[in-house]
Amino acid sequence: MNQLLNLKNNKYAVIGGICLAAALLMGIMIYGSKVYATEDYWEIKAGDKTIAIVNSERNANKVINGVKNNFVAAGAKVKSITCEPELKAVQKNLTSDKTPKTVSAKDAINTILTGGQEVKSYVVQDGDTPWDIALNNNLSYDEFVAMNSDKDFSTVLPGDTFNLVEAKPYVNVKVDQVVTSNEVIVAETTYEDTDSLYEDEEEVKEAGENGAKEVVARQISVNGRVTESTTISEKVVKEAKNEIVSRGTKARHSNKSNSSSRGSSSRYESAASYSGNGGSVASFATQFVGNPYVWGGKSLTNGCDCYGFVWAVYQQFGVNVGFGGTNGTPVSTGDMQPGDVLVYGGHYSIYIGGGQEVHALNPSQGIMITRQGAANTGPVLSVRRYV
Repeated sequence: MNQLLNLKNNKYAVIGGICLAAALLMGIMIYGSKVYATEDYWEIKAGDKTIAIVNSERNANKVINGVKNNFVAAGAKVKSITCEPELKAVQKNLTSDKTPKTVSAKDAINTILTGGQEVKSYVVQDGDTPWDIALNNNLSYDEFVAMNSDKDFSTVLPGDTFNLVEAKPYVNVKVDQVVTSNEVIVAETTYEDTDSLYEDEEEVKEAGENGAKEVVARQISVNGRVTESTTISEKVVKEAKNEIVSRGTKARHSNKSNSSSRGSSSRYESAASYSGNGGSVASFATQFVGNPYVWGGKSLTNGCDCYGFVWAVYQQFGVNVGFGGTNGTPVSTGDMQPGDVLVYGGHYSIYIGGGQEVHALNPSQGIMITRQGAANTGPVLSVRRYV
């Protein structure tokens, strides 16, 4: 009987041992599967340099396509897109204990396009000029332009956004595309002489209106900056209507002495005879109407360009307008007063009131009084007050 009981107990012990062994084996197998399990990742490489790692082939393709298409114009017909160095996705199979840090496709695209730098931007405010923005952010004007090579500085408007950090992409994306765009046909200004106005007066007889044309061009760009452009076709969709301006010929009577025995500049009153407020500055500046336009010049009598004219007028009042008219107090266009300096995209003038300005207009017309905006250089970008 005892032998039978011992046999029965041994049987249960064997069964228990087998169960224990099976449980241990299963635990080892589960642990081993975790240790030796592998997962697929995709390295995004620019040449031999790994820029980012994503967790799927779909995201890898999204990154590459996103970088390439970032510089394709809306509605353009793409002929080719290349990256230098080559941008590619390389599949990697890694064990779970070596899981790499992955990023989203959006973050990977941003890193590649900015070179990993944090891009800061600035939104243009009323009264800003490119010079202001550059100087206020400790940048030279040339540095600021280089950071925004894709921008048109002739039409800077409130609300426009500019970069303050120069992005240095990991790849140069070259795009060859056919682009269709609408361009402005600037209305020209024609003049008609009339003896019903004084020599320094002008009056708009018939307002002009800009036209428009559809331009199809083949463009090659690198990182968004156009390096080559060939016009394929142009189609005028709206004809421009020229502005007609009446220009006075009636001489003004003056009690100033113009004796030839005096120097050539003696017919001009000095700034000392003016009070120094904005209206006086404007009046002083109008004395030089008719004098020549000279590129780079700063002489009110012998010739100056548009900036030289503004600079020279205010120098007579002991005021330094600064490079590009960057000194002074910015005011809104709605608060303009005579004597304020108007800054356009590449042009400067002095406002004299009544919607008119005095400025060194161009080589053929010299210093003139015209309606505001006669230089056709776009809208006023900034108004500066110095007195």
